[in-house]
Amino acid sequence: MIMRKLWLLVFGVAALPVAANAQPAPASVPSPSSGTRGFVAVHVGSQVGSSDLTDSFTFAQYDETASVAARQSYGGHVLVNVEGGWRVWGQVFAGVAFSTGSSSIDAVTDASIPNPIFFDQPRAASLQAEFDHKERAVHLFARYILPINEDLEVGFSAGPSFISVSHEVVTGITFDEGAAPFTTVVLSGASTRKESETAATLNIGANVTYRLNPNLGVDGFLRYAKGNVDMAGATGDVEVKAGGTQIGIGVRYGF
Repeated sequence: MIMRKLWLLVFGVAALPVAANAQPAPASVPSPSSGTRGFVAVHVGSQVGSSDLTDSFTFAQYDETASVAARQSYGGHVLVNVEGGWRVWGQVFAGVAFSTGSSSIDAVTDASIPNPIFFDQPRAASLQAEFDHKERAVHLFARYILPINEDLEVGFSAGPSFISVSHEVVTGITFDEGAAPFTTVVLSGASTRKESETAATLNIGANVTYRLNPNLGVDGFLRYAKGNVDMAGATGDVEVKAGGTQIGIGVRYGF
């Protein structure tokens, strides 16, 4: 009887490591990007914020000097963003994004025009108009993806950006004289020139992805990339701002 109990005790002790190894290991947090070689995403969003520009110039009129100040406000617009990435190591992806958008330039041109009869009695006039501002950008990035749970992940990215800017600047004015004694003058139009330049800058951003199925997910992004370009104005270069804070939401497909 005693011998039987000893054998049962030895068998129980020997079985403890086997039972311990049979317990399931704690599950690691899977990532929506686990097992995917790459991804593509399409977003619709906006570029927020606005910029101001002022260009001034003078010209000779009635043996005096006329002056013009062209003020512009532009910036925020709806944008479309398309991007894709490829896994290069672990949870690090290398990718490229293309964004495009356009906005109206609210332009106010103020002028001081000499009087054709009376010396040193300039007349003030103003003209409001809308011009075009367009941006197309290529953003290169490296993105580290951090899983939160089996359906949710966040990504952090950075890299260089190249923003192509098309912008209209005022180069001259036309005006109509009133009747004598010419106490008033009316600006009838403004001549413009469309300039295009490319700004090189850096981008930083973040993404949040919620997986709907193993391949498809809802993806939101936030990116900051801002620079400036010098464009030829009426008499010299003017600084035009490009880019800014971009935010959007769309879909992402992993493959």
